[in-house]
Amino acid sequence: MRTATKYAWAITLAAIGGAILLLKRSQSNPPSLITNDDMQTDPKLPRGYRNNNPLNIDYNVRNQWKGQLGIEPESPKYKQRFALFSSMPYGYRAALVLMRNYIKNYGLNTIFEIINRWAPAEDNNYPVSYAKNVCRIINEKWGASVTPDTVVARNDKDTLTKMAYAMSIIENGNTEYTRMLGLPNMEIINEAWRLL
Repeated sequence: MRTATKYAWAITLAAIGGAILLLKRSQSNPPSLITNDDMQTDPKLPRGYRNNNPLNIDYNVRNQWKGQLGIEPESPKYKQRFALFSSMPYGYRAALVLMRNYIKNYGLNTIFEIINRWAPAEDNNYPVSYAKNVCRIINEKWGASVTPDTVVARNDKDTLTKMAYAMSIIENGNTEYTRMLGLPNMEIINEAWRLL
């Protein structure tokens, strides 16, 4: 075998080994796999993850969320609309605060009522389908038996964090790339709950 061919094989094997190591690392420790700077500039990531705002909370100058940096950067692909957060736990924290406020301040205490306020039909959403899909994801992932009519208490960490997980899949999709990066990630969502 020629020397050049041997080197080519060595480089190929090293690349495969690096890819396997990266994949294993992503499965065991996803939050450290990609940095905030990488996330905000990675064109393969959905907009919500790039903004550290996985539930796509609209930017409102009156809302001074912890960890909020302002509005998302300008893009030729879309109009500026969503809040930008310094880290994913702060984006999830804001979402959990909003859901808890819907329960406390508006008496919206079922999965459907929360989703209907979150993603109303007048914003071109399909809240019935959205709520059913959130329940399906929760039930499939955790063996639960929630329905859109399931009542959720303001301090029900288990249901609210699982809703945030499922809603981030609805908001951002569930691609091979996001799964490889470990997104969404319950460790991050649980950290957000601790920040409440």
